[in-house]
Amino acid sequence: MHPLGLWENLNLEYLHKKRNSEVKAHMKFLAVAKLREIPPVPPEQFAGLSVAEWQTVQQFLKEGKTEVAYALAGLKGGMGISEAESGAELNSRLSRLPLYPFLDIEIYPLMTADEALTQAKESLEAIKAKR
Repeated sequence: MHPLGLWENLNLEYLHKKRNSEVKAHMKFLAVAKLREIPPVPPEQFAGLSVAEWQTVQQFLKEGKTEVAYALAGLKGGMGISEAESGAELNSRLSRLPLYPFLDIEIYPLMTADEALTQAKESLEAIKAKR
């Protein structure tokens, strides 16, 4: 089996489970946000937006959908690891950030080390089976 074929099988299995169950799958995502530009507002208003930004991040943490959040030392930005059903759900949450219109946000889907090891073993077995 081609290693990418594993993804096809996993996706079909996921869709089958999704259709036949009320259990919703949650994924973890790393979101890295950097300030693209400082908003065209007076410094005091920008400082207020920064306070509101971190208060919103604190709310995400209290809601339990965000596991960790950090400021990026020496940069105007931050990162967090959040759980969501999809990238769209995560993006909807991130759009609540007061500085959202001024941020460049990169979102990376995550998997555990155990999941990565399982997939690596499956890929190795698929390669061996082709010999």
